[in-house]
Amino acid sequence: NTHEYIAEASSLHQNMVDAFLQGLAFAVEVGETWAVNNAAVYLWNYHLPVFKRRVFKPLVDPLRKAMKAAKECDAAKNTNMMTLIGFALASGLLQTFEEA
Repeated sequence: NTHEYIAEASSLHQNMVDAFLQGLAFAVEVGETWAVNNAAVYLWNYHLPVFKRRVFKPLVDPLRKAMKAAKECDAAKNTNMMTLIGFALASGLLQTFEEA
């Protein structure tokens, strides 16, 4: 059934995002900048197909958490990552505002 497949895929996707965010939080907690960078990059790469379609709104919360974690852990020196995440976050916020 297509609806069951979509529901399962959505659930698996959310589990992946939650795992990335848990890794991100743990990396901040232990102060490992490299792990914060890795978690943010994995989150970004995992959503590349979504970003290529210019769909940012559903990822505002995870992107906001990635940006906050990078700032807390000095990973913000990775300017390429911060620029990409910042652009996607700003685009998601604009999409949210435009729909209101």
